[in-house]
Order: sequence, then structure tokens, then C-alpha cells
Amino acid sequence: AGEDRALRGRTTAEALRGARVPVLVVHGLQDRVVPVGNSRRLCEELGPEQATLVELDRCGHVPHEECPERFVQAVLPWLSAQMRG
Repeated sequence: AGEDRALRGRTTAEALRGARVPVLVVHGLQDRVVPVGNSRRLCEELGPEQATLVELDRCGHVPHEECPERFVQAVLPWLSAQMRG
């Protein structure tokens, strides 16, 4: 319900594009809940200037819990780059 209110009928890409913030999408390739194609499509719609996609092999739907070291290895450099601007 909260997500529905936040999106207000917009797609995720429309909502994020409107926010004008950089987006890091981390997707486990063995995710059986959300197909990786959804994340690829989201990043494609946002474009490389706004979105970065990291795909983690041997990781499922909750990469920050299932593969915490590799998740951090993906996130920290991205965050550092954002802080440098």
C-alpha cells in the first residue's frame, strides 16, 4: 500500500526519473522472485547517466543478506563515486 501511494500510478522508472537522483540497482542472478530482466529494463529506461546495474551471480532475491561481502564490494565504490560527484 505504501508503495502504491509513493508511485501514484507511475512506473518505478517514472518515479525515479522524476527524483533526479543516481540509482544503484543490485540484482541477484538467482532471484526467483523478480526476474533480472526487470532490473535491466529499469536501468535501460533510466539511462546510464542515472542508473547503474550490478548483477551478482550465485545470489538470490536478498543480495545484502545472501552475499553481504559482494554486495558491499558493489555498493562502496558506487557510493564513493557519488560523493566525489
